[in-house]
Amino acid sequence: MKILYEHAGSANHGCEAIVSSMLEKWKEKDPQGNFPVMLVTHDRQQDLRYSLSSFAGEGKLSLIQERILEQNRMAHLYYAALKKLAGRKSAYARYRFRDALREADARTMAIAIGGDNYCYPEMVQELIRA
Repeated sequence: MKILYEHAGSANHGCEAIVSSMLEKWKEKDPQGNFPVMLVTHDRQQDLRYSLSSFAGEGKLSLIQERILEQNRMAHLYYAALKKLAGRKSAYARYRFRDALREADARTMAIAIGGDNYCYPEMVQELIRA
């Protein structure tokens, strides 16, 4: 299985283009479509509105909504404490990507795609930890 993560959503067309291009390349290599790909996205509804919906409709892509800390105050406080008090810098990532991590095994390849996330200095450490 392949997991693509750090995807902001397809309204960021750079992110959308990265995913679409990767899926097209994998499709060329395996026309039968035996390449399970999971996209962990910050906004699943956006991805369904844009070009990724066709891949999802063909069964070539599973769209998994990442968990958003700001939407769960208790989880936000818990993981903030883990990060601050216990020094667990990857605590947020474990929460955000939990649903995808449950599907991973030793043969899973995970790729942080992020589009323009790599352009922002404040994102670099978060991307490295992810």
